[in-house]
Amino acid sequence: MAEMESAHGNLSTVDKTWTAPRFIALLAGTLTAALIVIYLIASVRGGQVDFGWQPFAHDLVKHTVETGSI
Repeated sequence: MAEMESAHGNLSTVDKTWTAPRFIALLAGTLTAALIVIYLIASVRGGQVDFGWQPFAHDLVKHTVETGSI
């Protein structure tokens, strides 16, 4: 079987090791770690960690767009 080559000659061992699936795995791992860190930072409120999600925590009447009557 022929050895892989690039347009610039033979590939180095680093180029042979770092294939597309390895880059995708690195990207997925980096994004996962970043989202976890962002979630943890966003969950800290006043020194207390609150992992709860309350979609209706604000005043619904105050934040509802009123419909006009004609």
